[in-house]
Amino acid sequence: MKTFFWIVFVLFTLLLLSCTLSDTTLSKNQVQMGTATISGNVINTSFLKEKDQPIILNLQFYNTVSAKNSEYKVPLLDDGSFTFEVPVECK
Repeated sequence: MKTFFWIVFVLFTLLLLSCTLSDTTLSKNQVQMGTATISGNVINTSFLKEKDQPIILNLQFYNTVSAKNSEYKVPLLDDGSFTFEVPVECK
């Protein structure tokens, strides 16, 4: 049992020592723009492909910096994959 506590102690100490402070902090009024890519696969879409209509995925989120609702739609590709590329802002 002592061995377990020593292992946990060593791992926790290494975790704390691996953290560093960053000098790249943003000022309070600076907004940084970027692009987020969200991609993935939907498996077992065989029951969805029986219909002749394309499958559309919908991504909605509220951007707290610009105070706007954002909505993005992309079609599900034939292999079941999808990719959203959305602009993001952080403060």
